[in-house]
Amino acid sequence: MKTTMKESEKLYRKTIINFIILFVACQIAFLIVLSIVYGIFLKYPFLCRIENDGGVTITKYFAKEKKVDIPEYITGKPVTGIGFKVFLDNKKLTEIILPSTLKWIGGEAFSGCWCIKNIDLPDNLIAIGDEAFRGCSDIKNINLPDNLESIGSRAFKDCRFDYIKIPKSVVRMGSGVFSGSSLKTVELSSLLPEHTFSGCTELQHVIIPDGIERLEEYTFSGCSSLDNVVIPESVIAIDWRCFSNCTNLKKMIIPEKIETIPYACFADCVNLTDLTISDGVLRICGNAFEGCIGLLEVEIPNSVTYIGERAFSGCKNLKKITILQNVTEISHGAFDGCDNLIIYCHSNSYAEKYAIIKGISYVLIDK
Repeated sequence: MKTTMKESEKLYRKTIINFIILFVACQIAFLIVLSIVYGIFLKYPFLCRIENDGGVTITKYFAKEKKVDIPEYITGKPVTGIGFKVFLDNKKLTEIILPSTLKWIGGEAFSGCWCIKNIDLPDNLIAIGDEAFRGCSDIKNINLPDNLESIGSRAFKDCRFDYIKIPKSVVRMGSGVFSGSSLKTVELSSLLPEHTFSGCTELQHVIIPDGIERLEEYTFSGCSSLDNVVIPESVIAIDWRCFSNCTNLKKMIIPEKIETIPYACFADCVNLTDLTISDGVLRICGNAFEGCIGLLEVEIPNSVTYIGERAFSGCKNLKKITILQNVTEISHGAFDGCDNLIIYCHSNSYAEKYAIIKGISYVLIDK
């Protein structure tokens, strides 16, 4: 019995000693970590996170300096990321120096920093998050690096630089990347998502590269300074309102591979005077050319079978439109407000019957 009690006492003492050793070790470890973190904080006004790949992500900025120089290394590890909203709405920041080790910039990282005047994106950068630079209206020039792969939605919305070249390395772009910006000239890659340049009222020159197959909704909507756009033969589809309110657009050739001119695609392009619809187009949808008051004459190719509701309504200066035999449906109000219009059509065609019913003047042409 005494032996058992002695063994229990020894085990108890051993447990207490082990607990004390563990407690002291934890305290020492805590002090070491605290000293490292505190040392980093004293040297750099950042809160950081070490990622699984060994890189460091800046997660918080505490100071209020006008110029911020982010180091390439913190505690010997490369700074590879700037996290979500790190500098959001920082109105004091005028210059940011990014490290060459940087690979990604998180969503809204610099959004609302409208006093930033200078920023150079490093060559190793591969991703820019959603709204990362939204509203940075004082940045007058920015170069996208050749290794960049991804640009998030509205990343440069409402920025004020004049020129941008999108590198061929970019394989992903979100919607509205440059919407509302003051761009004048653009060099595109093979991507053109929805709303990319919507509301870019100063955009004058854009070359859509051959290879792009689709122009998405609102891509150039509201680009009121854009006077000429060439749609390459590779494009097989245009989405709705793609060029609506391009009030300075004067000429448009719609290639033969595009089967449908969608809803309001060219609505309110008031200076559009030279329109060519290639043979191959099947449908002209509702409001497609509504309000295009510069149009005087339009020839609908033989491939077209359908003209949608209010497709040419409000084209008050349209005097002549040629509609051939294959058109089998013209929807309500297709030519509302075209008071001086004469329809040129074949005898016994749907277009002739439509003209008679609607009281529109028409002239018969040879078959």
